[in-house]
Amino acid sequence: MASAVDTLDANSVALSEAIGSVYGDEAGQQFLELWRNHIGFFVEYTLGGATGDVAMQDAAAQKLDDYRADFGAFVDSATGGELPADAVAENLQVHVDTLIEAIDAVLAGSPDVFPKLREAA
Repeated sequence: MASAVDTLDANSVALSEAIGSVYGDEAGQQFLELWRNHIGFFVEYTLGGATGDVAMQDAAAQKLDDYRADFGAFVDSATGGELPADAVAENLQVHVDTLIEAIDAVLAGSPDVFPKLREAA
């Protein structure tokens, strides 16, 4: 499990470096914090589902909704308004919804897991 977490975080760092190369180091660090947080929210959602803790899942889903707004504001600021916060947040809804569907499929032992993961990617 540790190598999967390390690989995921290395990917997050690489993404933040790409963002930083375009929008500056501060933006790269802001991106990394937001990105790592949203991964944690998906982990919390998964743990809630795995343990039957609906309140944990609901809280994680709310955090993901807040993340959409926060990430939208970040992109709006980084692009000088060229990508408006509301549009970014709206488009992120698909990412959140499809990944939650994939997580739910994993937790349910559904045979549809891989198509749902592909859709979420």
